Amino acid sequence: MEKKIFLSVGRTSTKEQEDFVKAVEDFLQNHGLIPQTLGRTFFSSMQPLKAVDDLMRQCYGVVIVAFERIQIEAGIEKRGSPEEHRLENTALPTVWNQIEAAMAYTLGHPLLVIIESGLRSEGLLERGYDWYVNWVNLSKAALNEREFQGVFSDWKRRVDEFYKELQEDPDGHRLSVPLPKRGPAMERTILVLAANPKNTPQLRLDQEVREISNGLERAKKRDEFSLQQKWAARPLDVRRAMLDYKPNIVHFCGHGSGEEGIAFEDANGQALLVSADALSGFFELFADKVDCVVLNACYSERQAEAIVKHIPHVIGMKKAIGDAAAIEFAVAFYDALGAGESIEFAYKLACNAIQWAGIPEHLTPVLKLKTQVS
Repeated sequence: MEKKIFLSVGRTSTKEQEDFVKAVEDFLQNHGLIPQTLGRTFFSSMQPLKAVDDLMRQCYGVVIVAFERIQIEAGIEKRGSPEEHRLENTALPTVWNQIEAAMAYTLGHPLLVIIESGLRSEGLLERGYDWYVNWVNLSKAALNEREFQGVFSDWKRRVDEFYKELQEDPDGHRLSVPLPKRGPAMERTILVLAANPKNTPQLRLDQEVREISNGLERAKKRDEFSLQQKWAARPLDVRRAMLDYKPNIVHFCGHGSGEEGIAFEDANGQALLVSADALSGFFELFADKVDCVVLNACYSERQAEAIVKHIPHVIGMKKAIGDAAAIEFAVAFYDALGAGESIEFAYKLACNAIQWAGIPEHLTPVLKLKTQVS
């Protein structure tokens, strides 16, 4: 039997957006699902929220298609607060995507979120919860990509199960469906990449990593973190570790040489400088998994600026940083994350920890945010 699916889309304003929405509608129909959209396939004289609620109760799943509605060329977020920062070329979706996603979640609907690449995602339009989120380019070809096909297949399985449950209990009103309980927090994997090539000055990397590990072991949220380590890291080791562990946070400790790059090791244990462009292209491939990259190495701001084009939070060093300051920063940063604090808070605490240690290098670490990148 064909099943109705609530399709949340804003009013299209470009041919590209309209073509993509039609492609999604066709895709759903080809899989035995009937897309229903208020003001597009379903019309009502009721107030909008009531009309959405009425239509959603007739459906067995919800698909959110979020594309650009507002483009902010220059602006300020949290103006007047200590966290004030500039916005440049930031794309936002219609607020109705958030509203309808929230309504779907409270009704227990299987929820699939499709977001245009480059769009700012937050709230229910971000990963880390018990619904599906997939970033795509607005093209029909995106619906045939392997990742999307896998996500869609699993979401449709949940739609079929939800449909079956309601058929077995036809008297159950939708509002009687309990709010899905949020399970244990998803484990966040931290991957430490350490490199101290033979032909570079000796660093106390073992102490840095040991203190990070000790801090996470005693942390309030210790069960939410997994710490993985790769020593004498070569490019081959880095690639394999990223594929094997799929980390959320990547921490590099070692040497940096400004424009020349970050120093990994070659097959002979000698320094192999990896350029900012190479690092940027590499992390772009893992942008759907990595939330933060920490480059705890001298003169690594250039690499941070390149990586942050694809990763939400990147920390680099704008000049040389000593062993003691690097260790103070790393320990405090992960102590804060282990206590459940945000990356922005952890960064500020870590800079302050350098000050507490009496080291005049607290302004060396710099936090780059993807939201501030044009």
